[in-house]
Amino acid sequence: MADYVGKCNREVKCAYHFTPKTYFERTGIRPENDDFYPRPKQAVKKEKPSTIDPHYLQATLKHYDYNDFAVGLYNYFPKEKVNSILQKYFVGTAKGRKTIFWQVNRGGDVRTGKIMCYNSETLERSSFITWVHKQFEKFNLAQLYFGAHLLADSKTPVAIAEGEKNAILDALYFPQYNWLAVGGQNMLNVQKLNALRQYDVTLFPDKGKAFKKMGRYGSSGQLQCESK
Repeated sequence: MADYVGKCNREVKCAYHFTPKTYFERTGIRPENDDFYPRPKQAVKKEKPSTIDPHYLQATLKHYDYNDFAVGLYNYFPKEKVNSILQKYFVGTAKGRKTIFWQVNRGGDVRTGKIMCYNSETLERSSFITWVHKQFEKFNLAQLYFGAHLLADSKTPVAIAEGEKNAILDALYFPQYNWLAVGGQNMLNVQKLNALRQYDVTLFPDKGKAFKKMGRYGSSGQLQCESK
């Protein structure tokens, strides 16, 4: 296929996507690979999601003086308040002053941890991201929204931000909500939102394409949608 076939990974800034199907339709070329033709769907046996020993998580909920994200928050909020929120939301410390945003379900199962690096002065993150589950072989990953463990409390209203950093900042400013983060626009889908249908939910997307996408769910009347 031509070089222009494909999808840009800069979903917000670019969003370019030229599919193989469109390429074949426009050029009239018939693909040699049979995989491009529809086949009868076969039942797929779902594997149970892998989990991580919670002792790994608990061991990281400290040493915030050596966590650049936490240190950056200390510039704006009392240290005790920051540490309390970080522990509540299962934010850990990794080697190299990095931050781990753990994904834990409401039953306490640890699915993975998103490891990110921040500038302690600006709170800007680097583009480098890695994952705790990458350390384990044959790991069946099933991601969750960051903060999903807080859904065990069904009485407190739920608010959803786009990124993990925003969820923590918002939790410091607006503690009347249990804050979740989708972690990326592709994680905002009907399947995951259905799990929240019994909760009072407000979406707080970033401005731009994220707000337009999240607004589609908010316009259904089941979810509120407000711009940040």
